[in-house]
Amino acid sequence: ITYAWTNVNTGSSLGTTDSITLTTSTASPGDSIICLAVATDIDGETDSASTSVSVDNTDPVLSAVSISPASGVTTNSTIACSATATDADGGFPSVSYEWTNGSTTLGTSASLTLTPSTSAPSDTIVCTATATDTAGGTDNGSDSVSVDNTEPVIASVTISPATGVKVDSTISCVVVATDADGGTPSVAYAWKNGGTTIGTGSSITLSLSTVTKGDTVSCVATVTDGDGGTDSGNDSILVENSAPVVSAVTLSPDPGFEGSTLTCAASPATDADGDTIQYSFEWSVAGVVSAGTDTLTGSDFEKGDT
Repeated sequence: ITYAWTNVNTGSSLGTTDSITLTTSTASPGDSIICLAVATDIDGETDSASTSVSVDNTDPVLSAVSISPASGVTTNSTIACSATATDADGGFPSVSYEWTNGSTTLGTSASLTLTPSTSAPSDTIVCTATATDTAGGTDNGSDSVSVDNTEPVIASVTISPATGVKVDSTISCVVVATDADGGTPSVAYAWKNGGTTIGTGSSITLSLSTVTKGDTVSCVATVTDGDGGTDSGNDSILVENSAPVVSAVTLSPDPGFEGSTLTCAASPATDADGDTIQYSFEWSVAGVVSAGTDTLTGSDFEKGDT
């Protein structure tokens, strides 16, 4: 018995033994391989028969799918998916990608740029790679990465007003903060005089029970995003001296007469700082200024002087 193997699709003779090993160079998926057997007896009489087999496709194999970077991914990161595929049939499988966040498809390219509208901290982003050969065979695999939180950032902390602050002033703390994840951070305030906390609101009214002139008052602001990320910043101002206040000054007698003694009386002055008040007097007679006591004798002025 003799044998003849033929690839019907290519017309190529593949061998003459009772078995052959197909290779990617001799056969392709879908090819029809025929074996013709011829029996010859001692008288030279022959008979033949044949059978055929179709070459099946071998699906491609994905050996590796990976996302890069594998960590430190945020809602504004660009990530890439790579896959390695082989095909035992000798072809070069095409590879397609699908990015998903839960049930939502985010993209179909090899790379993806996340945004706060497509992802949030703690989300799991999955890349599914599918290898497809020319015969339609497929294999797929996936990798995933977790989205990290981006901590909020304080751009500025400002106390207003920045100057002219006295022991009885009301001051406010203005905080500008951003969150790259798209959220609005909450703000906590701590007003401090040295190491002592004197308030926790966005504004505070100072008093002698909390500050004295010369103290440095600080606003320490802490912002927190929805995932627990924080940032802090501060600003400070100096508590300035408050000038004493005299509500009224009177002269007696009024009107004054030539030769009389004039007395200058000041109503009790107040000082917001609580300082001891000292009084001094200055007289102006006909435009001439001179220091003195609280009295001015008649010898120092004449009728008609102011």
